[in-house]
Amino acid sequence: MVISYEVVGARPTYLIQARVYTDSASGWQYEGLVFDGWSTSDSRRSSACGSPVGSAGKLFSATGWRVGWLIGPPALIDPALATSTRIVSCANTPMREWAPVALEQARERRFFETQLEEYAERRAVLVDAFEKLGMEYAWTEGSYFVLLMSVAAWFIANHIGVSCIPVSKFYCDEHMHIGANYVNFSFCKDVDMYRTAAERLQKARWFLA
Repeated sequence: MVISYEVVGARPTYLIQARVYTDSASGWQYEGLVFDGWSTSDSRRSSACGSPVGSAGKLFSATGWRVGWLIGPPALIDPALATSTRIVSCANTPMREWAPVALEQARERRFFETQLEEYAERRAVLVDAFEKLGMEYAWTEGSYFVLLMSVAAWFIANHIGVSCIPVSKFYCDEHMHIGANYVNFSFCKDVDMYRTAAERLQKARWFLA
């Protein structure tokens, strides 16, 4: 399926099932979530050596859609299409039809601008909680994750009631030590949830700070 040129800026885009991997693919799942005046580079889009991978599920906060796209020249797109044909047994046809419509409607309804403002508010609530605890964290200008320097993921989840993910889980066994001192917090849920989480985190001041 081809999205109209107007949607992607005069470049044909083929909708395929998400999770296609090639040596020349680069992840653009969070390209709409860029904060603080930063922007994604147009040069990566137009490069003949790379094929950006997009995800409708990530872009529209609809995990489970499993529909995405590749943007690039035929030399990169054709092998991905051939691979998809052989590994996808059941296409998500309704979402293939709706994804281009969603992209068009997003412009008209200022979806991405509103989404960015909402995520920025959630990020501020979460980061403010870390600031009050005096904890070190990695500031993020993109996506919806904040890394906190802590090894207390189990304690935070079980005794404070706030879930986070040890960053070491994103590494292979050989390199797990690289993320051993960090935990990953997302801020993609409702802002009230993060206000509640912030209050709970303050109760752990004696342990975390």
